[in-house]
Amino acid sequence: MRLIMACNGLPLQIEIQKFESSIIIPVFNQWELTRACLKALASTIKDKSVEVIVVDNASTDVTQEACPFLGKQLFGNTFRYFRCTNNMNFGPASNIGAAMAVGEYLIFLNNDTVPLPGWYQPLIDDFSRFPKLAATGPLLLYPKSEPFGHTIQHLGVVVSPFLKVGHLYEGIPADSPLARKRRFFQIITGACMAIPRKLFIAVGLFDEKFINGFEDVDLCLRLRQQGYRMTVNPKAKVIHHKSQTPGRHQHEEANSRYLLQKCQNMFIPDWHVHLKNDGMSLRVGAWQTFRASLPAEQCRRLDTIAAVSSYAELKDLLVMYPFWENGWRRLIDACPTEAERATLQITMYRLYSGADKALEFHVTAAAKKDKKHASIWLNSAITFCKSLEEYVTSARNSRNWCKDIGLTDMAAQYAEWLAHAEDFNIEQLQPFLTKLRQALVANRVALPPHFDNLLSKA
Repeated sequence: MRLIMACNGLPLQIEIQKFESSIIIPVFNQWELTRACLKALASTIKDKSVEVIVVDNASTDVTQEACPFLGKQLFGNTFRYFRCTNNMNFGPASNIGAAMAVGEYLIFLNNDTVPLPGWYQPLIDDFSRFPKLAATGPLLLYPKSEPFGHTIQHLGVVVSPFLKVGHLYEGIPADSPLARKRRFFQIITGACMAIPRKLFIAVGLFDEKFINGFEDVDLCLRLRQQGYRMTVNPKAKVIHHKSQTPGRHQHEEANSRYLLQKCQNMFIPDWHVHLKNDGMSLRVGAWQTFRASLPAEQCRRLDTIAAVSSYAELKDLLVMYPFWENGWRRLIDACPTEAERATLQITMYRLYSGADKALEFHVTAAAKKDKKHASIWLNSAITFCKSLEEYVTSARNSRNWCKDIGLTDMAAQYAEWLAHAEDFNIEQLQPFLTKLRQALVANRVALPPHFDNLLSKA
């Protein structure tokens, strides 16, 4: 594109280079993460028509000196660095980068990511493959850890029956068939998101009232309101260290309130729909937490196979069937090392959270003198410290809500829970509270207010 400008009465022609895409990276400190991200980018976008824009939120580490130098070294004239005079946070910094960009597509990229070879082109190709596509992103992976290597951090965002958002299948092995499937979503994460620049500008950019959280949710909901859809391309893969920016969750409560105030009527519950499409169902657990559930017959068949399976064979089965609860239990019991066992416990809890598991894992960590994980699990257990009346009230409200919005199966599950509330109290809640009290006393942690009153109702 050529711009004609007047200079001392003489015409001046300036050539402005056009790019296929502009990669925008907001940063705040964490130079080593930014460095690794830029180096990975340089090795994966060779020969691509791409500009890289780093927007520095007034970093106080070496970023100001090191980033422009390395950027020019890696990308030459296709690199630009802009330093804000103060920390603008994610949304405003991303909007600044978008204003600077000249690419047809914008790719917002967190600096705590490491793009893997082949990540770029599948995202760009999505826009020509799918009509009314507003945004696409890669499969985001946690860094490698035993025993499964990479596991899933993000392959799309789902909405629960109570309008809470979460990452679909977070924590499952990246080699699982579930991670290779193309899906379309209401929402995808902004940690790595590609969107046409003109569309981003037309929809109104990121809402700058959010502070490092839910900007991407709000943007996607606005796009969906206009008839667009989002996807995640399983062929594109990026490692995500996740939430590395200091104070990343500091404003979560305020962000949540603003999101519900602005967008509550835009959410459509869809977690149960994605599970149904994958041959599973959304179930309400004993502690009123949600979990994906395989068909009962399939679980029985897997349990039979597991009885004669080695540790390696159990791992292979869980790659294929990551929502086989008994399989995780068996794998944890057979785990050869403490480090792997701790990782497996976190994964199992992410998929099947509950007070019993949190307390059990605390006891295991405490016995191994693992103070870090013992504290994490104890804090998780405390969140379930409620009276039977509170659990009953929650179940009634949840049943009525699900009935009102047409989720009859979920309403029936809460009605079933209420029918057995006293069994839950005797068999699970009171034994849990007794063991939790012992753990709190042993760890010299103050009992929550009215704790002993909960026990008195056994």
